[in-house]
Amino acid sequence: MAKISAGLKSPFPQQLAFFRRKVNVPTATWTGLWRGDHSHGFMVAGVARSDLLESIRQAVGRGQAGQSFDAFKRDFRKIVAAAGWEPKGGTDWRARVIYDTNIRQAFNAGRYAQLTDPDMLAVRPCWVYQHSPESKWPRPLHLSWDRVTLRADDPWWKTHMPMNGWGCKCRVRAVSRRDIEREGLTLRDSGPDDGTRQWTDKTTGEVHDVPNGIDPGFDYSPGEQAASMPAAAAFGQRILQMPPTWRGVALRDAQTRQADYFQAWPDQVERMIDGGPAGYVAPAGFLRASTLSTLETRGVPVQSTLLAASDDAVRSSVNAGLQRSVLDDLPRALASNSTAVFLDLSVPAEPAIVFALLQPDGQWVAHAFATSQQGRVAAIWFSQSRAVSAETLRRLVWLEGPKP
Repeated sequence: MAKISAGLKSPFPQQLAFFRRKVNVPTATWTGLWRGDHSHGFMVAGVARSDLLESIRQAVGRGQAGQSFDAFKRDFRKIVAAAGWEPKGGTDWRARVIYDTNIRQAFNAGRYAQLTDPDMLAVRPCWVYQHSPESKWPRPLHLSWDRVTLRADDPWWKTHMPMNGWGCKCRVRAVSRRDIEREGLTLRDSGPDDGTRQWTDKTTGEVHDVPNGIDPGFDYSPGEQAASMPAAAAFGQRILQMPPTWRGVALRDAQTRQADYFQAWPDQVERMIDGGPAGYVAPAGFLRASTLSTLETRGVPVQSTLLAASDDAVRSSVNAGLQRSVLDDLPRALASNSTAVFLDLSVPAEPAIVFALLQPDGQWVAHAFATSQQGRVAAIWFSQSRAVSAETLRRLVWLEGPKP
């Protein structure tokens, strides 16, 4: 596998933000996270120990900040030796795969964020696929995609945004109409159709259709999936389906990363309240591991570990007089140990989860989330926020946190 090129050694904010927001997820195999899950979770195939996973993550984080592969490899050797772990494929080979894949995908996701900025799209609305001259053994189809030029919103990019396989060094750049003429490019009406093949996950038995030329699991756009509500919901479901010990690791880690994972939340609230597209939705938090365990013990069904909000529910709370600052603080409140959690069984068939936080003025603010899906993607959906009295909360079923 070739070395990381010089262009990837100068980290930029969007690249670093993509990596910081990832939640640590224990796995048994490399398919433990799949496609867009990788835009939300950090994994190392076969690593289930939280301390080992975090140590490797910290080393990768130093690589994201510009540390060389040789330095990472030295750190990685020390980490696995101290843990008594023997990586499949050998220590140095795994170090290269972990380093290259994480840094390239963070770079690609960060570039996607830059290329989809409205100001950028206004002047450079088209993208060009670039095969890297660094490849010693070019994939024929990747080579055939070189100079393929499409509009930025062409669906081909949803599956063919680099990386398109292990060690892939292809990139995408933005161009204007004038650039297309000057460079002799041809703006296509649609992307190449090279067919698909079936690939079977030997661990689960699942059969996946994979575009030809792309390695299994790489047929997604890292940046697009990072901003995708359906992808976030699927990730929340992925955590829910894990063994209890593993999902506990993931959910506890998610609470520590809420500031990074939900960094865009205030801007998303702004879009929900004023100026966003109708039906706009966004993730707002994750269930705590302890809350999930208690809900399961009580027989309360949940479809995901992800908490999410829609524009109509957010606007309803604001119109009812809730301060905007309270909504902006919602992800932090959901993750805080100072927040009490209750179960509202006033409608037995549709139990609601209520997160209540005591305010400096002695009042409580309650954030209610419905467990019913109402035809939406699988998540636990925000229904309203409002000021409530301690007496009102005492009529609910207390689950955890401070008692009113």
